[in-house]
Amino acid sequence: MNNNKTPKIRFKGFADDLEQRKLGEILQERNIRTSDFESNPLYSLTIESGVTPKTDRYERSSLVTKTEDLFKIVRPNEFVTNPMNLRFGALGYNQNAFTVSVSGYYDVFSIDDDKCSGFWNSYFKTPTAMNIFDNAATGSLIEKRRVKYSTLQQLAFYMPNDLSEKAKIGKYMDTLDRLITLHQRYINKEELIVN
Repeated sequence: MNNNKTPKIRFKGFADDLEQRKLGEILQERNIRTSDFESNPLYSLTIESGVTPKTDRYERSSLVTKTEDLFKIVRPNEFVTNPMNLRFGALGYNQNAFTVSVSGYYDVFSIDDDKCSGFWNSYFKTPTAMNIFDNAATGSLIEKRRVKYSTLQQLAFYMPNDLSEKAKIGKYMDTLDRLITLHQRYINKEELIVN
């Protein structure tokens, strides 16, 4: 990116400068709670895989004994972050076509009306974003530093103004992620056959 905030590489048809905006201008917090795991299966959030089904190893629904709604609903394309580990990349979005539930400790939000989740998922995992999150984290102990939702809202990022450009970038990045995953599975399968 050069000094006038224009990226060097652009999709055809987009030429406007990037604008710096606070996330609070485009985030919408979600705090719908549930204990209905039949309609909203219990999912987890990992740094490696984002919003993902609970594995048998981490399945804890049998430990839920309280009747009040402790878990947050995450609709398709909504984001989940772990305030304690956001600075390490603990965020993702619900890529399923159905709602899921996650720990009530997590922050859940919609961004850009859920139209550009792929863009934000990629952008939030860049070294630039990780540095912004790390600098914004607060806490008295290094290992307990976190980025609260109220702090997240105040963070400013450079971004395209046009939602269609964000969506196009997001689709491109999602395609790359899928290709990388498929190639990694192929390599892993080949390694098993050779060994």
